[in-house]
Amino acid sequence: TIQQWLPPSPLPMMAKISQHPHLSLPSAHKSHIWGISYFPIQAKVSDAKAKSRILLATASADSTAKLWGGGGECLGVLNGHEGPVFGVGFAPDGKILATCGYDNTVRLWVKVKGPEGREGEMSRDGRRRLYELKEQGFWDTRLVLRGHKNSVNSVSWNPTGTLLASASADNTIRLWTLDGVCKRVFNGHTDDVQSCALFPDSKFLVSCSWDKTVKIWKLVDGVEMRTIIGHRSYIWGVDVSPNGEYIVSCGWDESARVWTKNGRILTAMSHSGRVTNIKFSPNSNLIATSSLDNTTKIWTLAGKYVRTIQNDSGVQSVAWAPGGEYIATGTAKGVMTLWRV
Repeated sequence: TIQQWLPPSPLPMMAKISQHPHLSLPSAHKSHIWGISYFPIQAKVSDAKAKSRILLATASADSTAKLWGGGGECLGVLNGHEGPVFGVGFAPDGKILATCGYDNTVRLWVKVKGPEGREGEMSRDGRRRLYELKEQGFWDTRLVLRGHKNSVNSVSWNPTGTLLASASADNTIRLWTLDGVCKRVFNGHTDDVQSCALFPDSKFLVSCSWDKTVKIWKLVDGVEMRTIIGHRSYIWGVDVSPNGEYIVSCGWDESARVWTKNGRILTAMSHSGRVTNIKFSPNSNLIATSSLDNTTKIWTLAGKYVRTIQNDSGVQSVAWAPGGEYIATGTAKGVMTLWRV
């Protein structure tokens, strides 16, 4: 089924609202921050150990993923990908972290214990292993998922954390089990698949591509249910509302769009540069968009403009905290910033 885009009504003039960041890390990475994922279980602000607990993870073109604490401390540098890391996502229970990148792979990381015994009594290999784990915050690769024939651009978990979807520049999406088995391959896009998201009921999957389409798929058999047409250039981001009722997409045509789950357009929002990422708030009521125009914008579900957050350079990634009170942004200069919404 092809859903044609209808021109939206004119949008109001966008006002710029300056805002002081809650926390800014100017040198979080050495290059573009392509992905951000909040740890799903957040420590209370009053918790004395909050700073030493994982707040979020970032993925970067500098070939690393990093783990960050509540006070901005780097708790671990995850090395393993050969080339830029494009996507990152914690499983819903926080026990597994998925990363993906230019090397055509998805990596699953888990928390591990170090080698037994005192460091001074360890063998050279044991000390080397301990040092590696300390650098990685005692997270280590459990599985490497191979099968894509080109770079893997994003990953998405189902709500129970039993399935992981990956979107790739090989024009496909793959669905994986936790033991590394590729359960299904979704074919239908004719260009790079930039992003994907699983519906909360674990029955459907949405994807977006450089072929300028958004597609909805049935998980049970991989059948393409619907193709949504409307964007006039490459589509870079897609998300599903936590209540499962709406889809959002964004792209190089400097627009973001809200669709019903049946593919009917509700509204469109605009930036003055390419829109790189788009995410629903946890309560499904707000939408955050990031853009190469150096801004992050907040919108209502109806497309009403709420707020502009000014960044130092093009914004590549955005993520909501589980409680919806903060968003995190990552820029082309490797700056990671937390903002109070």
